[in-house]
Amino acid sequence: MSNDEIKKITDVLRTVVKEEIKPLNDKVSYLSEKLVANTEELKSVSEQVATLTVKVDGEIIPTLEIHTKLLKEMAAFTEKNTNNINRLDKRLSTLEANAGIQSPSEFNIVG
Repeated sequence: MSNDEIKKITDVLRTVVKEEIKPLNDKVSYLSEKLVANTEELKSVSEQVATLTVKVDGEIIPTLEIHTKLLKEMAAFTEKNTNNINRLDKRLSTLEANAGIQSPSEFNIVG
């Protein structure tokens, strides 16, 4: 083979390879752009998660702990008051029964 023939074959091969590689290069470029965009979005989401984590750990959890403690205390008071109301109702019902008094229905304790 002569140098001219080799050069022509080489040129043809280069042209064919460039044509075959171009769609792949375009695809790689497109995917790279998407990756950069997704990386930026992921960075933004990570920053938001970090901010929310600080807020949850620093503000929300301590507030919930205080509320939980207060609700437990209120539950204990409510139980105690309910027991006292039931005891008073029993005493009053006994007194009313012994005295023959029929109390109006709006004064009955609904449990």
